[in-house]
Amino acid sequence: MANFYDEWLEFWDASNANKQASRAVIHEEELEWVETDQDSRTALMAAPENGFATWGSEYMISEIAPGWHSGKHEHGEEAIYIVEGEGFSVVNGVKYEWNKHSVLWMPFGSQHQHFNTGTETVRYFSAMALHIEHWMGMGKLDQLDLKGPTDSYGDASLSTTGFDAQERRICLREEEQEEITLDDVSPEEMAEISGEAVEVDPDGPRPTQMTNHGHRDFTRRLMDRPGKNGFQNKEVEISTLMGDQVGHHGGKHAHMEAVLYIVAGEGYSEVGGVKVPWKKGSLLHVQGPQTPHQHFNTGDERVEMLRAAPGMRFNFMQRIAKERFPYLWYSHRGVNQS
Repeated sequence: MANFYDEWLEFWDASNANKQASRAVIHEEELEWVETDQDSRTALMAAPENGFATWGSEYMISEIAPGWHSGKHEHGEEAIYIVEGEGFSVVNGVKYEWNKHSVLWMPFGSQHQHFNTGTETVRYFSAMALHIEHWMGMGKLDQLDLKGPTDSYGDASLSTTGFDAQERRICLREEEQEEITLDDVSPEEMAEISGEAVEVDPDGPRPTQMTNHGHRDFTRRLMDRPGKNGFQNKEVEISTLMGDQVGHHGGKHAHMEAVLYIVAGEGYSEVGGVKVPWKKGSLLHVQGPQTPHQHFNTGDERVEMLRAAPGMRFNFMQRIAKERFPYLWYSHRGVNQS
């Protein structure tokens, strides 16, 4: 008769079976748009509810019409990237103005609401960790006000720095973001950007340290590891905007879980030996740990991918499990072969 230990021995196989049965990508035309108390139009991109085996995080795309505001609510952490539009958010009574490509962080338990002040529809991508909070008995989502047309913008004080009173970064606007072209950085800077990546030695029993490798053609730091831009996020992270020029591919590598939202361009990824096509508006889920993957730009414009990940990756599992599941590199970025 099987006992609890016998069941534990089967955990790894059960996890892999679940991954094999789960979704790897969703495209814009497959989204199921709904209306909620918080948003007039929102769609779930990746979560257990629509077939993705994420690490306790959920990823959405939402819209705010011109002259409207979202609802006001509070919950755990949230990371937001402004795909289109301009406006501001009121977070714990303070106003933070944002534009296209801005990234925002909602601290755990903060009251927040978003306003469209422009002439076009605001579209924003967001990441939350409600599933893991629920698993821990902390999944509390409170709706404080409903979405609707804006009669008044209120009198909230404006933050001119993007930081709150506790010196935590709340908003990083596009003009404040640093974009790095990887051809121009030193080996030491490259190692810092990639985060302890190692190259696989096919003839050796263990990977060897790789100190000068290529990943993607460019990287724009957003929440790239807590503290870099003043963010203090722990649960969720929209780390970078990164990608490849026309006709190029990224390096083949493997690491913990990642979610990639395609902001611009089209192409495909090879994920665990499977070709997965994507285009603007798609979301690609790379399961962890150590699923080998590589991205190819097959379109006529620069590919821009927004990388999101749960705090479980950067702040927990990637740190404690790196000896058994190291960050691996198999090949450099380069030019596609015809």
